[in-house]
Amino acid sequence: MRIGIDTGGTFTDVVIQSEGTVTTFKVPSTPSDPSAAILGALADPRAGAPDGVRELVHGSTVATNALLEGRVATVALVITEGFEDILEIGRQDRPSLYDIEVQRPRCLVPRELRFGVPERILATGEVRTPLDIEAVRNAGRSAARAGAGAIVVCFLHSYLRPDHEIQAGEALAGLFDGPISLSHAIVREFREYERCSTAAVNAALSPVMGAYLMKLAGDVGGSGLRVMCSSGGSASPERAAAEAVTTVLSGPAAGVVAAHAASRRLGLPRMIAFDMGGTSTEVSLIPGEVRLTGDSRVAGHPIRTPSIDIHTVGAGGGSIAWIDAGGALKVGPASAAADPGPACYGMGGPATVTDANLLLGRLLPGEFLGGRMKLDPEASARALGELAGRMGISAQEAASGIIDVANVTMARAIRQVSLFRGHDPSEFVLCSYGGAGGLHCAELAEAAAIAKILVPPGPGVLSAWGLLAGDLALARSATILREAGSLGASGLRDLFAPLEAECRSVLAAELGAAPTRIEIRRTVEARYRGQSHELTLPSEGWIEAFHDLHEKRFGFARRDEPVMAVTIKVIGRCRTEPPALPGAGVPAARGKDLSARVWQEGGWAECRVAHRSSIIPGERLEGPVVIPEEGSTTWVPRGWRADALPDASLLMEPSS
Repeated sequence: MRIGIDTGGTFTDVVIQSEGTVTTFKVPSTPSDPSAAILGALADPRAGAPDGVRELVHGSTVATNALLEGRVATVALVITEGFEDILEIGRQDRPSLYDIEVQRPRCLVPRELRFGVPERILATGEVRTPLDIEAVRNAGRSAARAGAGAIVVCFLHSYLRPDHEIQAGEALAGLFDGPISLSHAIVREFREYERCSTAAVNAALSPVMGAYLMKLAGDVGGSGLRVMCSSGGSASPERAAAEAVTTVLSGPAAGVVAAHAASRRLGLPRMIAFDMGGTSTEVSLIPGEVRLTGDSRVAGHPIRTPSIDIHTVGAGGGSIAWIDAGGALKVGPASAAADPGPACYGMGGPATVTDANLLLGRLLPGEFLGGRMKLDPEASARALGELAGRMGISAQEAASGIIDVANVTMARAIRQVSLFRGHDPSEFVLCSYGGAGGLHCAELAEAAAIAKILVPPGPGVLSAWGLLAGDLALARSATILREAGSLGASGLRDLFAPLEAECRSVLAAELGAAPTRIEIRRTVEARYRGQSHELTLPSEGWIEAFHDLHEKRFGFARRDEPVMAVTIKVIGRCRTEPPALPGAGVPAARGKDLSARVWQEGGWAECRVAHRSSIIPGERLEGPVVIPEEGSTTWVPRGWRADALPDASLLMEPSS
C-alpha cells in the first residue's frame, strides 16, 4: 500500500494505491495541528489497513504557512564582521515600485542576535583573516542566553572555501542545542545576501519542521514516510527537517508533477498547470518539461534552492469577498480556510468564492464531497445578500461579481507565467485541477485565449496523486565563475563530479539501494562576461544553447563574446512508477439524468447534471452542464463542450 497525503488550507487530500486499485478521498484539514488530519485520514475506514502501508508521501504546507504567518523560530546570525546588517539591507530595491505604503518583510534575525566575528576569505580562496574561534563561542553563548531557537552561520565567500563555516559549526555545536545552518551546506553559491537569506529561512523553519516531521514519523510508525520538496522530488523526513527551506513549496510542487504526468500520457506536452484549491491558486508553465528555478521569493525572503517555477495568488474557493474603503468589491487574499470555512459550511463563516458558485447553481449542495458533506445554500444566500445590500445590487449580481473578480486575479497569474515570459498561451493546454479549478477553468481559458482544457480524473486530489508520481530526489549546486575557454578539454565534467557523488551517496543511503538506480540531471547557469543575471541550460552543448536562448529571450546574441559558467547544478533522482490516475476505469452505471438551475449571462437556465463516474469514454457533453464528482465539480458553460477520453479525462473546447 502506498499513500499520498496532501495537506491544504481547507482539505487534506488522500490517494491510496493498493494491489492495483486507487482510492481517493478528502478530510477537513486541522490548521492548528496538520498531523491530526493525517492521522484521522489513516484511521478512516476508506484507507483500509494502516498496518499495510509500505510508503507514505506527504505534501506539507507547514513550512509555507509558518513563513507566511511569521510563526518561525528566533534565529541568531554569526557572520563576517562588518556584514551584520546584510539581511536588513538586502538589495536596496522596493518590493512594489509604485506602492507608497509598501512594507518590507520583517527581518528573520533581530538586530541584537546578529554577531559579527573576525574572519575573512577572499574571492580567490585566500585566507586574509583567520577565524576567531573564541568570538564564535561568545556568539553561541549569547544566542543561547537570548533564547534563540536556531543559529545560521554565513561567512563571505564560503561557497568557494567553507573551512571557516565548518570550524564555526563545530565550535557552536558544543554550546548550542538547537539546529545550526551553515550557509554553504544549504546553498553553495555566491551572492552573499541570497545565500544568507536562504540559510536564515532554513534556520527559522528547521525547528518547526523538525518537530512536526519527527512527531508525524513517530505517529505513523514504520510507514516509509517521505516529504515532497519544492523541486518536485521527495526526501526522507530527516533530510526534509535539516533542509527545511526545500519544503516551502511542497504541496504545489506535487500538483505540477501530476499535471505533467497526466499530460504526457495523453501526448499533450505543452501545458499550463492551474491548481485552484480552497486557499490559493497556483499556476505553472510546462513547455514540454517541468521548469525549475533557483531564484524564488516567499513572504518577501529570497530563496536560492531549486524549486518548480510556480506563481501563487490568493484566490481560492475559500477566498473571502469584501468591500474596500472606496466601495470596490475585493476577493481574497484572506481565506475562510477550514475553520470556520465558507458561509455554506454552516459554521458562521463569511461570503466566499465557494458561496458564490453555490448561489449561482454551479455547485450542487447535495453533491459536495460525494454527498458526505451537505452545504447550506441559505447560509450562502444570507452572507451574499448582506454583501449585495451594501453594494445596492442583487445577491446573484454580487455572486457573479465575486466570480469575475477572482477570475481576473487568476487570469493575470496565467498571463504572468506565459505571455509576460514570451509564451503565447493559445499554444498551450490548460490543465485544470484542485477542488475549485473545474468551476472556473472555462472562463479563465476564454480570458487567456486558450482553446483546450484538460480536466484529469480525480482533479480534486491530483496533487496527492502527484506525491506518489514524484521521484526521490536531491539537488546540489556550486558557483564556479569560469569562462568557457578556461575549462580545458574535460569541460565541466570534473567540476560536476563531486556534486554527483554527493547526490548518489545521500540518495543511496535513503533508498538502501545501489547508486546505479539514480539518474543525474546537470544544468549550468551562464551569462556573458559583465552581465549580472544568468540563464539556466542543460549542460550538454551549453555554450551554443546559451547563445540561442539569449537570442530568444532578449532578441539578440553576442556569439563572439566570452560566455561564463557561473553556477553548476546537479539533481539526482530515483524514478518512481506513477500509480493509475484516480477515477480511471469502468464507468458506473448511468442513472436518471438530473438537471439544475444555473445563473448564466444574467438569468436562470436549466442545465444537465452528469456525474463524472457515469460518463462513457467517447461521450460528448454540450454545455451548459454541471459535472460533479468526489472532491470537485466541473462547470461546462454554454458555448463549450467536454469530450470524455479513454483514460477518463475530460477535454474541453469551445463548441464552435
